[in-house]
Order: sequence, then C-alpha cells, then structure tokens
Amino acid sequence: RGGRGGGGRGYDDRGGRGGGGRGYDDRGGRGGGGRGYEERGYEERGRGRGGGGGRGYEDRGGRGGYDNRGGGDRGGRGGGYDRGRGGRGGGPGGGRGRGDKAVTLALTDGDLVTNHWLITILSDTWYQYGVDWGEVDSVRIRKRLALEIQKFFFGKEFDTLSTFCVSDGNSIFAVKKLPQLEEDKEITITCFGKEYPVRIASIKPLSINNPQGEYSTIQQVLNIVLTRVIETTYTRFGRRYFDTRNEVPLPPDVQDVVIYPGYTSEISFRKFGSKIEISLNVNPVSKVLGKDTVLQSINYITRGSNQYSAGIQKQIKNELIGQVVWTKYNYKTYTIEDVDFEQNLKSQFDTESGKISYWDYYTKHWELRLSTPDQPLLKTTQGKRVIHLVPEICLRTEINDYARRKLPQICSVKPTERLERAIQLIQMLSQTGNHQKVLKNFSMKVDPSPTKISGRQLPPPRLQFPGVAPIQPTKNWRDMDQRLDFSQTYKTRIGLNLYLTYCPNERTKQILPDYVMEIAAELEKAKSPVFFKTKNRFILKMGESHVEKLKEQTLVEPLVLVCIINDDKRRTDNYNQIKQFCTTQGYISQCISYSDKDWAKRENNRRSIIANIKKQIINKFGYLCWWTDISLSAPSLKGKDVLMIGIDVYHSKKTYKEGQSSWRQRRSIGAFVGVLAGKDGSWRTCSKIVAKVARQEIMGRTKTSDKSSDFLEAPSITQEDSLTEFVQTVQNVHKFKPDVIIVYRDGVGDSMLDQARDEEVPQIQKAIRGAKLSYVVVQKRIHTRFLVQTPNQIGNPPPGTVVDQFCGSVSYRDFYLVPTTCTLSTVNPVHYVIIHDDGFIPLQQLQALTYSMCYMYPNWTESIKLPSPTQCAHKLAYLVGETHQIEPQISKDLFSTYWYL
Repeated sequence: RGGRGGGGRGYDDRGGRGGGGRGYDDRGGRGGGGRGYEERGYEERGRGRGGGGGRGYEDRGGRGGYDNRGGGDRGGRGGGYDRGRGGRGGGPGGGRGRGDKAVTLALTDGDLVTNHWLITILSDTWYQYGVDWGEVDSVRIRKRLALEIQKFFFGKEFDTLSTFCVSDGNSIFAVKKLPQLEEDKEITITCFGKEYPVRIASIKPLSINNPQGEYSTIQQVLNIVLTRVIETTYTRFGRRYFDTRNEVPLPPDVQDVVIYPGYTSEISFRKFGSKIEISLNVNPVSKVLGKDTVLQSINYITRGSNQYSAGIQKQIKNELIGQVVWTKYNYKTYTIEDVDFEQNLKSQFDTESGKISYWDYYTKHWELRLSTPDQPLLKTTQGKRVIHLVPEICLRTEINDYARRKLPQICSVKPTERLERAIQLIQMLSQTGNHQKVLKNFSMKVDPSPTKISGRQLPPPRLQFPGVAPIQPTKNWRDMDQRLDFSQTYKTRIGLNLYLTYCPNERTKQILPDYVMEIAAELEKAKSPVFFKTKNRFILKMGESHVEKLKEQTLVEPLVLVCIINDDKRRTDNYNQIKQFCTTQGYISQCISYSDKDWAKRENNRRSIIANIKKQIINKFGYLCWWTDISLSAPSLKGKDVLMIGIDVYHSKKTYKEGQSSWRQRRSIGAFVGVLAGKDGSWRTCSKIVAKVARQEIMGRTKTSDKSSDFLEAPSITQEDSLTEFVQTVQNVHKFKPDVIIVYRDGVGDSMLDQARDEEVPQIQKAIRGAKLSYVVVQKRIHTRFLVQTPNQIGNPPPGTVVDQFCGSVSYRDFYLVPTTCTLSTVNPVHYVIIHDDGFIPLQQLQALTYSMCYMYPNWTESIKLPSPTQCAHKLAYLVGETHQIEPQISKDLFSTYWYL
C-alpha cells in the first residue's frame, strides 16, 4: 500500500481535501479525509470529505480519509484497470466511494460498434443425416451413439477435435458427404455396455450461404460447433460459459459468494441493410453462486449432532426441499427433491463395474476430501434417473441480502471492459490451436473486428403537466411535483372516504397519521381530481390483520384504503391479503411499508416519499400527472383515436410437492392494459387479466380444462378469444372506437413469433373491423449491445438511439431502441419486431411513438425501458400472479383505473 496522505483543515464550512498516496498493488494509497471546521464539517455534520484514493493496480480504490464521525463520506476512486471500483470510507461510518461511471457519448457520425462478429463459411454445402434411433429416447445416449458411429467408421483416426461431424440428438451433420454413411444402412453400435441398432434414414444437403427456409436448422448446427469450440476452455452452465479457474476479486465485506466471469454466445442470421449475414454475438456476463454448503445448513439445524430425530428431519426437509444447489466438482446445478436419511456415504450404488460406496466414488473418482461419513444424502432426479448427492460438496445458490445489494456494482461490465473481454474470446477462437483446429475442420472463419453499423438519435417527446407549460425533458422531472395544478385540467373532483389502518409503536404512533395528513395536504395543494373528504383511522394490535379489521367496518364509497405495513418487504402475506381483498371488492388501496430498521432513512426522504404517494393515488384512480401529444411523434395519428395495448404473461416458479414426488407449476396470468389516446387530447386506461394453463404464453391457445394436471395448474376455463373480448369491452365501457390499434406484446421469443402472428393478431382484427393494426413484439432480454467508440474512449449511446439497419429477424421488420441511460454498466437496447403492420404508420414514426411512450409510465419520472402500456401489463400480471388464487377475481369497478401501480 502507498503512504497515507495528510488531510488539510478547512477554513470555513468545508473540510480540506486530503491527498491519497499512490499504491503499490491493488488497493492504492489511503486518502486522508479533511476535517471540516464549522457548518458542514466538525460541528453540524462532522463529515469531512474522504481523500482521493490512490491509483490501485487493479480494481480497488484507496480508502477514504478519517474525520470525527469515522470515514470520509466517499472513498477514493480506484485506479488501474478501468479505474476499478471506488475505495471504502476510512473509518466506521465511512461510505464506499463510487468507481468511474459508464459514460454516455454523443452520436457524432452515427457509427456504432456492436458485440457481433461476422462469420464466413468456406464450405457452402453441408449434409444432414437423419437417423432412426430405434427405441432410444434419451438425447444424451443418442449424442453418445453419434460419437460411437464416427468411431465405428473412422477407427483410430477419430478425434473429437479433428472430426467434422456433430449431432443434436436427432440427426448427424457433416461438413462433407460421408461415403460410409449410406441411406437405409443399418449398423449396430455398442454404447455403455449395450448394443443399439440404428439406421441412416435420410441424407439431405444443406446450403449454408443460401438457406432457403433452413435458417433455424443451420443456426442450430453452427451453435453446436461453437459449443464444441468454447467447451475446450470454459465450463458450461446452462447455455453460458464461464472461466471457473479465475474468480472475480471481491471486496472484504462480500466474501460468502463466488463470481465467475463468462460469456453468452450465439450464431444467428442477421440482416445488414438488405444483405443476410451469419453473425456471432458475444456478451460478457457473470455467474454468482453461494459458498455455504448444504452440510453447514444441516449442522446449523442439528447443532453439530449426527442424531436425526423425526422433528429434526422435518426441519431439515423444510429448509432444503426445493432449493437449488451446485456442485463444484462438475459445476452443475440440481434441485433438492428429498433428503434421504436411510442412506449415507457408506451406502453403495450400482455402476458398470459393480457396486461402490459413495465415499469411495467421490474420493477416488473425483479426488475429493470428505469428512462426515454419516451425513444423509440429497435426492434429485434428471429425467428418469435418480441421483444422490453429498451435502458436504453441494453448495447453496442462495445469496444473502447484503451481497445481493452489492452485486450490481461488483458484476457490472462497463462499455470499455465489455468490448475488451469480447475481443479476448474472439482472439482465443481465432488464434489458439485447438479452437482454430475445430473451426478449420468445419470451414468456419471469424472476422477479427466487431461489426460497425449506423444509428440515429431521436429527440425526447414534449411532456405536458397539469397547470405547467410543456417541457422537453433532458433528465428526470421529479422537481415538477410541487408545480402541479389540476384545477384547469379536471373540472370535477371526487371526494374520497379515507380508511387508514396501521399498527404503531411509541415512536411512530403520531408520525404515521401525520404522513397521511401531509398526503392529504399535497392533494389539496395540487387541486387534485381526488381528495380526502373524510378521514377514518383504525389502529391494529400487534399481529392483527388489516383485512379482518376492515371487514369489521362499514366502508362507504367512494373510498381509498391506506394500509401502513410493519414489514421490511412488500411481498408479504399482509400485502397479498390486502390486494386480494381490494381487487375482489373493487377498492383502490395504497400500501406503505416501513420498519424500525429503515425508518430514519425514510424520514430523511419524507418529502419525496409523500410526493410519490400523492402521484400514485392520483394515478390509481385513472388520472395522469403528465402526458404527451403523440401526434408530434407520429403525425399520421393526428385527428385519430388510438388504442395502444400492452400484453404480458406472468409464469410462476416450479414448486416441489413433498411426499408426492412431483413438481407443480401454478397457473399463468395474462394481462392486458389499454391506453386510449383520443383525438381530443384525452387519455384513459383499461385493464384485464386472464388465467391460463401454466407455462402457456400465447393468448387464445387453450380452450377448457376439466382439472389441473399433476404438474401444471390450470383454471377451469380459459377464454379462447380473450383479446377479442378485451377490445370489445374497451369499446363498450369507454364508448371508444379506435381508428388505429398498436399492440406492444412482451414475452414472445423468436421461436414463437409465427404463433403470435397466427393466433393473437386475428383476435384483434376480429374485434374491430376496419381499424388499422400494428402488432409489435417487445424483446428486452437480449444480448445485443451497441457502443459509441471515439479515439479516446468507449461509452454508451445516448437515450433515443435507434438502429434499423441491423436486424435481428430475417423474416420480419424490426428495430432496436435505447430508451434510457446507464451509468453503472452497459445500457441494454430493446428489440422491437413488427409481426403485423397494415402500413398506416411509417416505420420512423412508429419508432418515435415507441420512444415517447417510454416517458409515459406513471410510476417513474424518467424514461423507462419499455413503452408504458407494456410495463403496466407486466406490473399487473406480476401483482395478480403472485396471489394464491387459481382464478383471481378482479372487480369490474377497477377496469378503468391504474389500481395495480
């Protein structure tokens, strides 16, 4: 470490800034904090500013300086590689400094760098050998048989790195025709000590550079080859690859997790302008795993004893069943289905060479050290195979809350690092011996330079606020809260009966009601369209239910329920019960969560919290605190009634049913949110949910279900034309017949685009004859990134950047949009695929309209990642999906409100 710099003593209200020493290795020098002299320093706040940290060699900044309250308020910035993460505060109370932010650079010449590399296939014709596998259903065994078939024909010359054949478990693909494999030829292959008869059923040539409808097959084959190349160096977790030999260095306060750097990679066909190319996408990612073993969890419950009574066994099972664990010896993840107390490491199992104990298997085959032979075994299944795992070498994937809060900063990959890491993988593939050997066998060549494309920047929309002149935001507009005046926008006001429930303690018994009174005052100040006419207060006893208390009262409408929940997290039984009660009764509710632990922090942010709650209450009754004129973004919509619909589907996680040896997945919830933009400038909303069979994404696929299956939960009936019914209800309730309908559909992957076009689009067309329709699929979980590169630095593109000359879909028109800024990492673009378009809105106007709708989400005073209708649908689907009802009931009184915000 470098020397500790001396902090200067400030003359007036600020402490002097200490100078940090220049560090020798990765921690940098320790900066000296300034001691404040008067107002901001020693007396009132006692917070001198932490000295600048030394330039570390790697990723840690210097520590902030010491002042009278402990550490300086910020640690020094890290030096070295990408300037690293910020240093920690100097003493107790010192905060962690910020590392260098990811910069946003202007689009000067329109050029963007992507994380895509072009691939050239030198051999145009490959061959697909269809194989009749007989009675073999296992893909794992089929792939092994495919290897044995190659060994059978090539004998000693066979080498997995030299072969030019791959298999997906159904067919064998070869880069050249194999005379040994003739059509209808039958052979017998020995595998795992057993003979399998297989037959070559068909031989089909594939044109790589002129696919003619074989895009998906060729993409699959090329990705199998890519997997073979990358797996020679990296460890595969699912569809991602990680360098398990080099862990990401962690700060001292986050040591109970392990983080591996890695990549996602995919080969696909892309449109560059009008030309179709084969592209390799490389995106650096991180894998975060826990370090605590399952045996540690068992020992915590048993307090180190190896005696497992019936009560202890039940506790252990309750703790572990359903949990995901990983094994470091083979880097695979498993879900615990049971804990077998009848077996331990001394127990034996069958292998090809005879019986062997679990102790001998893991100590000899995997060369692992084990310490507790009497520990029970963990049971899991893969297909029809039952697998027993050892708790001592199974690590839990759960991460504690503190580490989870730190992870975005630790795992973030800024633009410079992202490009450098991606280039490292490309260089490894192109230049390293074994990797190059495999690619050469399959006639594949990777371009050494990333692809450059053109983009352009859209201006932000002009926003209108009640009683305030329109603005064109360049940052958030939170400061507009105090200027809102609804008196000229809404001529009539609704007087609400307020019902407040809370459970106070000595400190909060007066603070909590004051909160609500301040909210009421804010509503009056803004001449809000809703106000509190009467105020009714109900104090709960400790443990008493909010819902039960409300059921005891005579509630008079119109009303609003404000429930203050004494919990750290909103997603609690209390919260869910309140929401279920309100949705069935048709009540608008506002839940405010607090805990003694974070109450001081909330008090410091009291003004902004009250302002946000005020806006939420206004929004929940269907009113907006800001809006935009969509005709400025899309002139073709001027004088038209427009209906924009957001669609999303919530899918629950699988849960394991103890004692029944089966998994179960709860029903899915589809959500529709409509935003009605009238030609008179008015804005209204509507929403609906539909229960669906678990896992089903496409709307209208399921008809009726007599009962739920053992695995997939289902409602008694699913509306086949749910989209049609929703649009017709919008017309009837709002007396609104749209001229144009624009659908933003979330959650549809590339493989389901055709299904959405064939099954969902006709439902909209059936609802309204003659209305112009644009049906747009929104894909947010993508790996494509765009970077701005200048001679001096690499940064994120600015908000509003749109790309339509680089297409991710071969069959449909599409574009990418960057709607937000990101200072922590690399900004994620959103991919929009137009699966149906009547041609009424030009593409550039649709792009501008989409960007303007990212500013319309009522809950956030900045642009968000998705158009407002889509984000609202996501919020609605998640809220209802988290309830425990198979067929949730939503009162029709809530149809025209934003009750779910």
